[in-house]
Amino acid sequence: MRGLLPALAADPQAPRGGIVVFDRADHELRTLAGVRFRHLPSSPAPLFNGVEIQLALPRSVGAVLYQSFTPPFSAAGRVVVIHDLIYLSRPDLFTRLERAYFGLLPRLLSRAEIVATVSEHVRTEVLDRFPKRDVETVRVVPNGVDPRFFLTPDQRAFEAARAKSRHGLDRPYVVAVGRRNPRKNLARLVRAFAAADLADLDLVLAGPSDGPRDDALEESIAAVGAGRVRQLGEVPDDILPGIYAGAQCACYVSLAEGFGVPPLEAMATGTPVLASEIPPLREVAAEAAVLVDPLDTDAIREGLRSVVLDAGLRLSLVERGHTRASEFTWARSARAALECLQSASDLRPRGGPKRPGRIR
Repeated sequence: MRGLLPALAADPQAPRGGIVVFDRADHELRTLAGVRFRHLPSSPAPLFNGVEIQLALPRSVGAVLYQSFTPPFSAAGRVVVIHDLIYLSRPDLFTRLERAYFGLLPRLLSRAEIVATVSEHVRTEVLDRFPKRDVETVRVVPNGVDPRFFLTPDQRAFEAARAKSRHGLDRPYVVAVGRRNPRKNLARLVRAFAAADLADLDLVLAGPSDGPRDDALEESIAAVGAGRVRQLGEVPDDILPGIYAGAQCACYVSLAEGFGVPPLEAMATGTPVLASEIPPLREVAAEAAVLVDPLDTDAIREGLRSVVLDAGLRLSLVERGHTRASEFTWARSARAALECLQSASDLRPRGGPKRPGRIR
């Protein structure tokens, strides 16, 4: 929301009545011009989206943008954003409770007038798994890259020095940014790093824990020894560009994704990227990253060595990466989202309002 909402408010096609945001917590964008926030009690997603928003929904609203969960009933058009279907393709990566919750989502997906996916890969998955869905009602609304990641050479040096000082990163390093869960394949990355014969480098893991303890990761870290794997936890937003900028390589070797924002953020800062050879990351990275089989530790090791040691390859990746990241703007995403909302308003239940109004 932090990237999309300002772009929605700034778009010339934004609703004249403004944008209404229903939120369960105080939000940093509450002062954003053209946006009004309605605070609702914090509650689980089914209750929040399915009941509380519907009771608070002004009659003038033509369409509402929901994250993942589609309310079964609504007078306004519904756009549901689907970030991925990993819970269907790789249920082994989720807990029993998570699988039970996500099991509700496919049953409700048919209630949405428009389904917005973050990538063409996820759109294809939705259409494959829900073949009765009209193809015209499944659209792509890609993620964007925040402008703060696009650094000039001077900014890059300054932000890198600031991040290193903040976290005591005294040695050169490669970085993996993202939540710590088995889907991110960090244990295999650590093993590949340990075998890469890059003794002058550390591996920095930046991101909050997500879910139960990852024993395989902890065992892999312990095997490396000598403190060469640095675990920073969640990094403040203002420090993250510098964490990327100070790295020799940004690694993103996930087993499954719907999109993949960190590779683009790294590219924007001028850092070369090593990523998984999986459909969504091929789509996002295109020719601007070295892609490897995430299940092959040797391939990850060799890819890492290539990115770190091959000066010509690094230069090419930096140039192509900056160009690629520049294509993913929040303004582009906002325009696609507004088109989805307009279509959902046009397709909303007949009892709804006759013209599009404010949107969530």
